[in-house]
Amino acid sequence: MASSGKGQLKVNTTLTEVSEIRQGADAWVGAGTDTTGVSLTEICKEGYGYSKATWCSANQFGGTYTVTTSANKSFIDITISNVDAENILALANKLAPVSSERCPKADSSCTSIKTSGSDITVTM
Repeated sequence: MASSGKGQLKVNTTLTEVSEIRQGADAWVGAGTDTTGVSLTEICKEGYGYSKATWCSANQFGGTYTVTTSANKSFIDITISNVDAENILALANKLAPVSSERCPKADSSCTSIKTSGSDITVTM
């Protein structure tokens, strides 16, 4: 069954929010590349341009975002919680090309996208 129009709106809005989160992390890091210590709390502090972003408190699916430093410290891991089953694969596939590996699809060969239950983690 295809995602509903409302589900696709949530997916597309989430793509925008994830991009903004990465931009916020870049603003927080500054000229360097080491993301050690980055978090959603840090990105959402006043001064980085996103303190009033709705994604600072909730995502489109009623869950939250979590931001952590990836194993490669120049990347971050963004976890999107509470994604509904109807849209989780569509969202993962749309995130795959913007992940650190630039995968064509979120499948077993793409390690920069992981789904677990109702959560998606993307490395960017």
